[in-house]
Amino acid sequence: MEFNYKAVDRNFELFQGVIGAKDLEEAKREVYNLGLRPLSLQEKKGGLKRALGSRKLSYKEMALLFQSMALLAQGGLDFPSIFRLLSRQKKSWKGQALRKMEADIDRGSLLSQAFDRAEIFPPLVSSMVQAGEESSSIERVLGDLGKEYEDRAHFRDKLVVALTYPLILLLTSFVVVQIVLRFVLPVFRDVFSGQEASLPWQTRFLMGASDHLSLYGNFYLLAFLCLVLALLVAYRKGPGRARLHRLRYQLSPLYRLHFQLSFAQSLSLQVGSGVPLLVALANIQVLSDNVYIQGEISQLARRLLRGQGFSEAMEAGGLIGEDWLIILKSGEEASNLSQTLGVLSRFLKHDLEHKLVSLSSLVEPVLIILMAIFVAFIVFAIAIPMFDLSNQL
Repeated sequence: MEFNYKAVDRNFELFQGVIGAKDLEEAKREVYNLGLRPLSLQEKKGGLKRALGSRKLSYKEMALLFQSMALLAQGGLDFPSIFRLLSRQKKSWKGQALRKMEADIDRGSLLSQAFDRAEIFPPLVSSMVQAGEESSSIERVLGDLGKEYEDRAHFRDKLVVALTYPLILLLTSFVVVQIVLRFVLPVFRDVFSGQEASLPWQTRFLMGASDHLSLYGNFYLLAFLCLVLALLVAYRKGPGRARLHRLRYQLSPLYRLHFQLSFAQSLSLQVGSGVPLLVALANIQVLSDNVYIQGEISQLARRLLRGQGFSEAMEAGGLIGEDWLIILKSGEEASNLSQTLGVLSRFLKHDLEHKLVSLSSLVEPVLIILMAIFVAFIVFAIAIPMFDLSNQL
């Protein structure tokens, strides 16, 4: 069998690759033998099996699962019985994953190991559950996970709602422009034939744009799709991947703020549950697909290993703005990092929600005004020569 792994070395440099082993435990030992600490291990699959094996639970599904597990555990049920009960309610691949976890625990595995082997949860879940096992607070950890993912699901819904209308309006505007230029204006060409010299510049401009789009519109569309495909390939595998990832982080305020919020929430949740800070950082690192962010987290971990304080190490990097460092320094002096990160995440969440609402409020009227100008331009470009034509008759 072959396993895809993600791991870090002593300097917190992220490595990923493929390793051969008989089972998951042997693969984990092989990664340790390479001098690496495994963060993620998944069986390598191909074709349809790979697609099915890469499934993950959504935030809403994880919130419901963890809250249900916390309530049942507080009621005195053991975890094999909990997984057996919950798996009966899910008949798809989700139920199969829960039954696999039940079988793992029946064979003597720890709950954290069962979560790790299920391959449908992020790495921070197994780390938090392991910390809960060591501190005998597994019910509280499950409840915290349920509340955290419920908050994330609620925030994601608000994000979708805030962006849906502007995107629909933008798409509608594009479709209307295409229909007018490619199908409506050519109808009037026969009406205005023979009058090109006397037509106003607005009408001549629209007719020229319509002709140009009819001839080269498909070429422009194909060129645009090729450009998008090239950027996607370069972003994922190209030689300039690191530079593109850095530009995306530095030039996109919403993307940067969203990561900072996820970073503060994940770190607060893990540290508050007893996960060591360096392990928590490694879990966040492996979840990110941004090379620049992965490198910054590696450098942050190295500064911590050299003995720097958390706020000092964060200040030396580029992951968080200066305004938020004040909160981190205050919390570090109070020796309560988890609570401080929780406060920071609330500020970041409010700031991101405010920016989303402001962007949505700004984009909607701008698009409506641009559409009104475009429609008015078309009306005048067609109406003026039509009036001139009727007067001549």
